[in-house]
Amino acid sequence: MRQIRKFFVLNSPTVAISTCANRSSLCNRGKPNPSSSAMAWDPNTHSKQFLAQAERAELHLDEVKVKVKSNPSYRVIHDQTLAEFYVYNHLHGRTCLQTRETFVRYLEELSAHPPTSAEAFDEARFVRHYSNTIRGLIEHHASERTSS
Repeated sequence: MRQIRKFFVLNSPTVAISTCANRSSLCNRGKPNPSSSAMAWDPNTHSKQFLAQAERAELHLDEVKVKVKSNPSYRVIHDQTLAEFYVYNHLHGRTCLQTRETFVRYLEELSAHPPTSAEAFDEARFVRHYSNTIRGLIEHHASERTSS
C-alpha cells in the first residue's frame, strides 16, 4: 500500500503542502521545476517540491486506477506514475538534499538498486520508468552543478 512519508523538513518545524493538485501541474509530472535552476541550492525547497510531486503522483494514481478497469492501456500510465511516486516519495526530507553534489551522488547510488512493486502491472516497465525518472533528475541537477 502506498503512503506518503511526511517528514519534518530539515530544520523546519512543519511542512505545509497542499494536497490539492491542479490539472496543469499533472502535465509537468517528472519534470524539474524550471524556477529551481535559477536559484541557489536550498534543501528545504527541494524537499517540499519532491513532497508535492509525490502527492500529485499519488492523486494521479487514484485517477488512473479507476480508468484501468475500463481501458487496459492505462496500465502503462499507472506503472509510470507509480515509479515517479516511488522516486519522489523516497527523496523528500532526506539528508542527501543538503548539497547538490551529495544529492547527485545519492541519485546515482539509488539508480543502481531499483525497488520492486507489487502494485505494478509490469515489473520491467515499472523499473524502466523508475530508472528514467532518476536519470532525468541526475541530468538536470548535474547540469545545474556545472552551470553554477
